[in-house]
Amino acid sequence: MAAAQTSPAPQRFWRIPAADPARVETLAAALHVTLPFARLLHSRGFLAPDAARRYLRPEFRDLHDPHLMADMEAAVARIRRALSERQRILVFGDYDVDGITGTSLLQRFFTLAGHPVAAFIPDRLTEGYGLNEASAERIAAAGDVDLVLTVDCGVSDRAGVALLKARGIDVVVTDHHVAPPELPPADALVNPMRADCPYPFKRLAGVGVAFKLAVALAEAFSPRRRASDEFKDFLLEATGLVALGTVCDVVPLVGENRVLVAHGLRSLAASPTPGIRALLEAAGVAGQPLEPVHLAFKVGPRINAAGRMGCPEDALALLAASSYPQAVERAARLDALNTRRQNQERSVLRQVERILEKETAGLETGIVLARSGWSPGILGIVASRLADAHRVPAVLIALQGEHARGSGRSVPGLNLLEVLARCQADLITCGGHAGAVGFTLRTDRAESFVAALGKALAERWAAGGAGSELTADAELNLSELTPALLRELEDLRPHGEGNPPALFVARGVEVPGRARAEGPRRRQLRFLVRQGADRPPVSAVALGLGLEPGELKALAPLDIAYVPRLVFHGGHRGTLEISVRAAAPSKRRAPDPG
Repeated sequence: MAAAQTSPAPQRFWRIPAADPARVETLAAALHVTLPFARLLHSRGFLAPDAARRYLRPEFRDLHDPHLMADMEAAVARIRRALSERQRILVFGDYDVDGITGTSLLQRFFTLAGHPVAAFIPDRLTEGYGLNEASAERIAAAGDVDLVLTVDCGVSDRAGVALLKARGIDVVVTDHHVAPPELPPADALVNPMRADCPYPFKRLAGVGVAFKLAVALAEAFSPRRRASDEFKDFLLEATGLVALGTVCDVVPLVGENRVLVAHGLRSLAASPTPGIRALLEAAGVAGQPLEPVHLAFKVGPRINAAGRMGCPEDALALLAASSYPQAVERAARLDALNTRRQNQERSVLRQVERILEKETAGLETGIVLARSGWSPGILGIVASRLADAHRVPAVLIALQGEHARGSGRSVPGLNLLEVLARCQADLITCGGHAGAVGFTLRTDRAESFVAALGKALAERWAAGGAGSELTADAELNLSELTPALLRELEDLRPHGEGNPPALFVARGVEVPGRARAEGPRRRQLRFLVRQGADRPPVSAVALGLGLEPGELKALAPLDIAYVPRLVFHGGHRGTLEISVRAAAPSKRRAPDPG
């Protein structure tokens, strides 16, 4: 069954936020930066020099007090009682990178506190998401737990928490997902997304909330113990796990997340922990400066593969490895799981593309497909690839016995969780955020759900459109890409969700010579651009423009949205190259070169 409305990638347009010239000049003077860079900061909302400085130089002192979070005091008090009374604590984490890194972080903390704890990660394929009733029943039946501490889940698990409380087991929830109107009856619920939570920064990942809890617990220790080298080293190393979980959960790299990831990347790269060392080596990124892209596409997928293939405990065991040889063995296990995951993804992606060739309905609103034989664990990644390729939301559903499980990924400007809420009547469970969702439903309701969701996506798209507009930072002629500006742009790192590389617009650009197609499926174009007849050409690459090599020159002069970068070859001086994200026939002449 399918509701597949797709077409070739639509034309992308851009907008440039209005700027206050006086404020731009004030920023440039106060920060001693170029005017184009000050204009970029202004476009991103940094209107005051102090706010811009904090953004450009993220420091630990900019982190908020964890006790500002609702229920943090209650959580600390309940956990301290468990420690003093030697109660049995179980850390219950989600099976993705965010949940596993947060679980590992808290395990390390409690071990350092002299109170080792057990950890439980549910099987994605057989037990499903969160502290549901089945998982709660399994924990209660074991009879060896006094306190359950959740990571990256729990805020929507009212039935599971209630079951544990009825069996005499206390529950402290730490989560970061949108909280429902009726919260579960936990002893404490620490989540900045609670409607009544006054915490200033709302967009922490699950591992970020776990880190905040660990900091608050550490502050409750004696001053001598709190100042010990052991705890200082732990908190610094913990930022590496926070960076990994934060990047892979695709929360925005702004505010506290920017601070934690900026410092966590360095901590991760220098980590002496056997599991981290082996993981970076298996991913091929050991011994080099880490960027979010390395975590998102090299390191994180290996951890995620364990959960997607039904073996989440393997990832947790790697991070807890006590020796390097043991860690290498466990990293090799994750590598093998990742290869299996990749093979399954390619198979499902090929199936979907074949279906789309036959079942397109002519509307550019979304892809919604349900099939038996698909593994639920890999549908999210396949949906992400489809959304990127077709620039429409993609939702895939695996039909398995009485129940079906689905994953979806959205495009900029369309909140998929809100659209899914319009089809709530068919769903058993539903969670996620604007860009990524997961859900379960009865298989006999799948056909009506596919039709309803396809209709809801079409209506949402018609109401406001999505995915067709880019937000550029400023208009900038190619001649203004000076060495000083390129150095300043490096201060925008680390890049990621909510903090993309600088995007500029140049108008009246000529294309001397013919573009060359290269890369997989020859979808990438490489060509030269020039702005003004007496200006030197600049090397350019473009992916996903939907144009043939000969069409670029025929359409010139062009208006382009582009990202500048320096490309280094063999350690030599970097050369300027621009990545063209969108192009359209120019509506005005090239600027006067004088």
